[in-house]
Amino acid sequence: MAQLQTEGAQADMAEVRIPEMATIDQIMGIMEEAGVCSKDNFKSAMQSGTFAEGFVGDIPTEKVHYRLEGYLFPDTYKFIKDDSVKGATRAIQQMLKRMDEKFPESMRKKAAEQGSNMHNILTMASIVEMEASSHPDEMANVAAVFYNRLKWNEAKLLGSSPTANYPYGDGRYNTNKTEGLPPGPLCAPSENAIKAALNPTEGFTATYFVTDSDMQFYYNSSLADHNKTIQTLKNKGKWLG
Repeated sequence: MAQLQTEGAQADMAEVRIPEMATIDQIMGIMEEAGVCSKDNFKSAMQSGTFAEGFVGDIPTEKVHYRLEGYLFPDTYKFIKDDSVKGATRAIQQMLKRMDEKFPESMRKKAAEQGSNMHNILTMASIVEMEASSHPDEMANVAAVFYNRLKWNEAKLLGSSPTANYPYGDGRYNTNKTEGLPPGPLCAPSENAIKAALNPTEGFTATYFVTDSDMQFYYNSSLADHNKTIQTLKNKGKWLG
């Protein structure tokens, strides 16, 4: 940064957009394509680099596939092009700093008061993001459905179809087969998804939801009603399944 402030000094920069719902694999590809750093150097820095944010030390690295999956906040950045592990570390530090700003101590305290933590909130937020990415107004309801499923007396399967597509973890991230929350986030959740995961709709009793071909959301509190909704959508030609 001192070099950039020196008169006449120039650094090769790249403006990079990390989209909401991006996975680590996608982020590595974006960074390499933009000429910021190679995938290999990014991966090395991500998995073993030292970073300023204290929450990095709280990540259960023995459980997750990628150490920082879900922690690199999706936004537009200006990175110095430096294809080295040090350069990749610097770029990752910028994204972690942005996450620290978007998920401040006050939010971490609220998560703790709810019996949760930042890691679990980001994990839930990533699922909400995959289910309702372009519908932020539905995210708090979707989060409530999944939290309700964690409490019900049946097998605590979240049943989120997109989680079945996560390519790592030998099925541990697949909420159709594994009970409870996955080991960690599956993508980079947006600010809206994070807020929804921390603040699900109060008093929302639904345990099922489905969307139609127009991406309208339908919620139900029983499997029977859920199946009726699906049949109605099929009859109207609006079923996505």
